Amino acid sequence: MPSLNKKFFVFTYHSVAPDSSKPFVSIPWFDIRVKSEIFEKHLQYYLKNFCLIGEKELISNVFPVSNKPYGILTFDDGYVDNYSYAFPLLCKYKVPAIFFPVVDAIEKNAILWDNLFLEITYQLNTDQLKEFFSSKIKDIENIHSKEQCIKHIADFIKYKINSQAERISWVKQLSEFSNFKLQERQRYLTIPQCLEMQKSGLVTFGSHTLSHCILNHSHEFENEICLSKKLLEDKLDKPIHSICYPSGGYNQSVTKVCANTGYKMGFTVEPGFNSLTLLNNFEIKRFHIGNINKYHLIFELSGWKHKISEKFKGKS
Repeated sequence: MPSLNKKFFVFTYHSVAPDSSKPFVSIPWFDIRVKSEIFEKHLQYYLKNFCLIGEKELISNVFPVSNKPYGILTFDDGYVDNYSYAFPLLCKYKVPAIFFPVVDAIEKNAILWDNLFLEITYQLNTDQLKEFFSSKIKDIENIHSKEQCIKHIADFIKYKINSQAERISWVKQLSEFSNFKLQERQRYLTIPQCLEMQKSGLVTFGSHTLSHCILNHSHEFENEICLSKKLLEDKLDKPIHSICYPSGGYNQSVTKVCANTGYKMGFTVEPGFNSLTLLNNFEIKRFHIGNINKYHLIFELSGWKHKISEKFKGKS
């Protein structure tokens, strides 16, 4: 049995792809792509310094004996490059992982509302953004940087609107205003790809809601939690035990519905390690891992980056 004070770390990824592939929008606070060669080096570091486990160990509370801290990999959103580039490397090194796809994305290839928002806004200039949003967001006129303007709008849509349907409606109106033409391409995993990954024995799947819903800011949260679980179970023919809260949006009402629906665990975006003996199963912390080298990775996992960021927040 592991020691009673054993720590476990959760490493969170979104997109893994070669340097030559089409990038996501290059906004500093939307850093979700990790180059394949960097991701492979991360795996090598984890294998050397952690005892890597999967979902079943957390659920059963039965762990391999190890003097290393435990580690588990998770992937959010369900991008198709998870299958093309991350999955082969997981197989190469025999590393387990939990994938949290958005159900509408993998079932219908429907672009996530916040992905669409970024694709549209990045093509507009600051004046165009203000023209559309000034009647909706009063203090936007005081922001002059385009990147800060986009972030301010995104945060408003996420946290000031309490309906997922209204969020999606805003983005649809923005698309019409800008005459945006969405490029047709496969952005997300397909069900057959998920089944192939699951068959490997290394991959398990959890819910990331139906539509990437901000659960603690949406009156539709119960349906998003319950129906996403049911649809994934129907499509993958496996029980779904875990949920990951989009943008870390959860509260006591959300976790209660998750528990009552049959989920065993809920994953947050709060950085930090977890204690196996003091674990709240529905508030599991995770480290977001970006396109960083080994030394930055060590610094990230030390927790100091978050501590320094919190200390100087708002002081610039």
